[in-house]
This record gives sequence, C-alpha cells and structure tokens, in this order.
Amino acid sequence: MDAKRKKKIWKITAWTVGVLVVLILAVLLSLGVIVKSAITTIGPKALGAPVTVGSVSINVFSGVVDIRDLFVGNPEGFQNDRALTVKQMRIDVQPSSFFGKKLVVEEFTLTGVDVYFEVSASKLSNNLSQLNANIAEFSGSAEKAEAEPEEGEQEAAPKEKEDLRLQVNDLNLTSIFVNVVASAPGLPVTNAPIPIVPIELDALGQDEEGITALNLTAVILNKLTLGVLSAVGEAFPSMKDITDAGANVLNTVDGLVRDFGNLLKAGKKK
Repeated sequence: MDAKRKKKIWKITAWTVGVLVVLILAVLLSLGVIVKSAITTIGPKALGAPVTVGSVSINVFSGVVDIRDLFVGNPEGFQNDRALTVKQMRIDVQPSSFFGKKLVVEEFTLTGVDVYFEVSASKLSNNLSQLNANIAEFSGSAEKAEAEPEEGEQEAAPKEKEDLRLQVNDLNLTSIFVNVVASAPGLPVTNAPIPIVPIELDALGQDEEGITALNLTAVILNKLTLGVLSAVGEAFPSMKDITDAGANVLNTVDGLVRDFGNLLKAGKKK
C-alpha cells in the first residue's frame, strides 16, 4: 500500500472517529433533558398525579445527577394542589457504571422534602396512601401486560437488557416536614410544619439484577409515608386511628407494596 493511500485511509478513520465522539458527547450532554422528560412522562402515569421538575443536570465525568424542584400533585379526589415537593435530589453515580448493565449509585440524597398530608372526605384513606396504591397498581399492570401479550401478538422473547437497573448503596431523606391540610370536617390542621425523622436506607439492589427506578420510587414513597403517618399520629392523637390504619396497610407486604416487599426488607435502617 503506497503512502498516499495510507494517508487517505487515516483521514477517513480520523473523520469517522471524530463524528462518533461528537455524537456520543451530544447524547451525554442531552441526558438531563432525557431524564427530565422521563420523570414528567412516566411519573404521572405511575403515581396517578401531576409530576413536574424544575431542572435536571448530569455530569457524566463526576457522576453527579442534580434534580431540582420536584413537584408531585395530589391524586384524584383530594382538594389540595400538591402532595409533596422536593427541593433537591442529588445522585452520586459511579461514572464507570453509566455504560454498564446496572447503574451503581453510591449515594442518593433527597433534601428539603415538604409533604402535604390530606385525609379523604370519607376518612378511609389519605393522599399518600393513594399514591402508594397507584404506583403498586401501575407496576402490576405493567408486569401483566409484559407477561400476557395481546391476542394475535407473538410472545416477546426474553430481553437481554430490560429497564435500567439500579444499585443504591446509600439513600437519605433529610429536612422532611409535613403539613396537615384541611380535609374532612372535624380533623385538625397544622399551624406549623411537623418535622419528620430523617430516613436512611442502604443496600438496595445489591444482587445482579438490581432494581428499577419504579421499584426505588415505591420504596422511597413507602418509607416516607410511614414516617409521615407516625409523626401525624403523635402530633394529633385524634387522628391516630386513621394514621395507624394507613400504616398497617403499608406494612402489609401482600397489600399495596406487593412485589416491593423484598426491597423494603433489604433497605436496612442504619
């Protein structure tokens, strides 16, 4: 091969590599937009309530994912416009795991969690328990649709790689406050937010399969709801029957949390 031809091949190779690098960087830089879109698209379907987020930024080199101003509205049947808001979610990911089979999260911290607790008019449920029920139902429907293809469709072959899998080594919810808002007649409301004990979990998704983002959301919501029910019951003894009933339902693995039972056991309090 003469020198002129070699030079031409090298130019083509360098140009191709350059284009690939630019494309990869473009995808990486747009990850924040992709994640934000996923939250605001899948979130409302899973929770049965409006979900918005202020901003999402991802630094693939440091592995830091920063999500600001998460808003979760109330499910149908409740009067207040919101169920909870989170000022910041910081996710520290092992950068090398961005391209692996499982995203390894060293630390996941939710800071500035404001909860708005509302009891239903019938006093038989509350907005947080309803969110838990909605996400359990959504998960069950998704699994059923995946396992039972519609008539005329061929059963899907087992996937090599399904939904993004996660491993969360350390999960913390800090600066949590709950407001009891006007709901059923005769029930009290808070004059000032009630502080909730910080929530700390670890060792989620340690096995090879890991957990999905939906699993993780269910675990966080379950633990947050239990913390809120406990604090509200202590602050307002007249509501203790209501909060205890809600906690009993959430503590029943075969109830609302169904398939998340093993995860809830795996997430150990420090």
